[in-house]
Amino acid sequence: MLRCSGLTLKGFRRLAATRFASSASIVTERTDSLLVNWYPEKRSWSRFHYLWLRDNCHCPKCRHPVTGQRSLSSLLTNAEDTEPDRVQPDDVNEQVKVEWRDGHVSQFKHSWLLENSYCHHNIDDSKVAVVEKATQILWDAEYFKNRELPSVDYREYMKSDKVLLKMLQNFRQYGFCFMHNTPISEEATYDAIRRIGPLKRTYYGDTWSMTAGSMAVNDLAYSTGKIEMHTDNIFFTEAPGLLAFHCTEYSGQGGESLLVDGFSVAKHIRQTHPKYFSLLTKVSIPFEVEYKDGFYRTRKSFFRTSHEGEVTQVNYNGFDRKPFDVQSTDEMQSVLGCGPDEAMVSYYKAMYCLQDLLYGGKFLYELKLSPGTLLAFNNHRLLHGRKAFKGHRKLCGTSINCQEWESKLKVLERGTVEVT
Repeated sequence: MLRCSGLTLKGFRRLAATRFASSASIVTERTDSLLVNWYPEKRSWSRFHYLWLRDNCHCPKCRHPVTGQRSLSSLLTNAEDTEPDRVQPDDVNEQVKVEWRDGHVSQFKHSWLLENSYCHHNIDDSKVAVVEKATQILWDAEYFKNRELPSVDYREYMKSDKVLLKMLQNFRQYGFCFMHNTPISEEATYDAIRRIGPLKRTYYGDTWSMTAGSMAVNDLAYSTGKIEMHTDNIFFTEAPGLLAFHCTEYSGQGGESLLVDGFSVAKHIRQTHPKYFSLLTKVSIPFEVEYKDGFYRTRKSFFRTSHEGEVTQVNYNGFDRKPFDVQSTDEMQSVLGCGPDEAMVSYYKAMYCLQDLLYGGKFLYELKLSPGTLLAFNNHRLLHGRKAFKGHRKLCGTSINCQEWESKLKVLERGTVEVT
């Protein structure tokens, strides 16, 4: 796939033909950019503009040797400073050396260039950091019938980074992970999540504890009735990423928890109803919540996608969805290229399709939370709900931002801290 338009091979001058151990083979130069040909037989290459290379030089003069931050935050304004005087492939050290006209010297490892390629052709995207796809397994109700649910032991998790890493890898792969043998206390629950990163503070605080039926907060979660499938707090600009629930007290009947892999549902809609998928991805609608001393409003599409078209977040909450406004209807018409009447009917059909899949038997997984088992799940991926119940049920929980669990996972996987 070509990542940068308007590129031709005319005018290139071959500087060297050398076989790189990292798979790069030919470096060529043109007036404004450098071309690295990784696999000549596959016509697979990356193009790097000299402006970009100079801006991303990571020598000790340009990057602090300890922090890795840029030593200068400003860009070079002299155009001649971003023109190379000499480009020299270094086969031995697997890098490209660039000598600039102002006397500055930059060196770029082949591996770094490949990982940061932004304009390329016929390159496996898994090798490019900007479109790195983490390992995910999309699941439905049948998937876990003959498989163990992802889980770790709380005691081992709290003392071993290897178990913490396992928990986060499960979380990335399936969107959730259980912690068994969790002490039946609120503080133990919060400590487990603090081990990953700082707790997210919202209008509700950074932790919460609720007794269902108390209606201590003006929210249906504090009732004993059925709670429809949803993702939490999407009226905030950035909804919590990891949510942790721990049922610390329970006596009664009912109250089973419900989970749906939203990414799996999104994939199904993309494959079976592409028009609906386009509407659910490109049309933003308002979400709002109002309390006595708080008011929050934002607008989002049901499915958020990356530049590469990957679904990265599900925003579904019928409780806090507000009426479609002018912007919503304009976007519907723009997506479909039709008038407002047809656009509105089509959008409701798309929502009906999504709703039917969420509550149908194919994707809905049912379980019962019990004291001593903590559930951590990805609020950007999984939808959750609860059946009605009779009796007593107390739940505590907390959350962190997505970047916190992603950061901890990346640090543990790359080995910059000792995993014990």
